[in-house]
Amino acid sequence: MQESFGYYTCKYLLSDLPVNVPVKIIVTVPNNLEAWQRGSQPQPPPGQLRTIPDGNVTVTLTAAQPRATLTFEMIYAAIPPR
Repeated sequence: MQESFGYYTCKYLLSDLPVNVPVKIIVTVPNNLEAWQRGSQPQPPPGQLRTIPDGNVTVTLTAAQPRATLTFEMIYAAIPPR
């Protein structure tokens, strides 16, 4: 994780993915309630958790478009009722 323009970013590179095959990308926050080691908000506010609302995407690479860049945003959201 690194800071960039006031945001914390994590970058991943996936290589050798097949072309013309849908690839499902799922991004989650595993420690969505726990404190982080650094940052201005090391722990979510009471009653909230960290989540990535659009963290489930399918991408199909082709010979004409062999690369894709995906950007996901983590937000704080209310803890869903049980």
